[in-house]
Amino acid sequence: MITVYQYIYDQMIKKREEIRSYLLAPLNDNLPEKYKPIRELYYTGSAKGKTYVEKMIIKTADDLLLFQLEKMDRLRLLENGQDMFSMELKSDEYNSIVSVPENLSFCSIMKELIEEENNNHTSRFVY
Repeated sequence: MITVYQYIYDQMIKKREEIRSYLLAPLNDNLPEKYKPIRELYYTGSAKGKTYVEKMIIKTADDLLLFQLEKMDRLRLLENGQDMFSMELKSDEYNSIVSVPENLSFCSIMKELIEEENNNHTSRFVY
């Protein structure tokens, strides 16, 4: 069984890689004009420009995933508006079930993981 922390972390990395691939794929000519300066800054700009683009991708991906997790948390609220029911997620990626205990918020897990990344200065991309 995979932990909910590992599941959320894997979703964070996956979302970051999706956005990174979309924005930075050099062979993709279908990229909308408004995103082309980002690609240009990444490939032809300074090291600072590349770092800025990486941070922007991470922030955007994390915000999108956090928005999705907030919706899931709201669906799990009980009638009293405070407690959350437990649940199990079936993940095809792991061929396993992810067990989510009651009153454990997806958003709080993700915020903890982001804080841990920031405090440990670990790489936010896994290549």
